[in-house]
Amino acid sequence: MKKLKKYYVFLLIFAVIGIFSYEGIRRIVTGYLLENNSKEVKAIIIDERNYLANSPVSQEYAYSYKFTLDGKDYKGNSFDPQLKINDTIHVKYVTSCPSINKPVKLAK
Repeated sequence: MKKLKKYYVFLLIFAVIGIFSYEGIRRIVTGYLLENNSKEVKAIIIDERNYLANSPVSQEYAYSYKFTLDGKDYKGNSFDPQLKINDTIHVKYVTSCPSINKPVKLAK
C-alpha cells in the first residue's frame, strides 16, 4: 500500500511539473511567433464575455474580439474591461496560424 501511495505522489508531482513546463514553453513560442512572424489587423469587439481572474467574486469581465481572414472568423480575449461591443481593437496574429492572436498592446 505504501508503494502505491509513493507512486501516486510521484505521478502527481510529475503531472504538475509537466503542466507548468508546457505552459511556459507555449508562452515562449507564442510570444516568439507573434514578435517575428505576425501581421496586424483591426478586430471588432463582440458580445462574448471572458471573466477575469477572481471573477466569481468581482464578476469583472472583458469582451472577446473577432476578425476575418480569407472568409474565416478568428476570436480572442481583449483583456480590456473598458472596451464595449462594436468597439475596435488592433490585433496581432501569426500569419501561418491566425488562431494564435493577441491584442497589440499585450503582444509585446
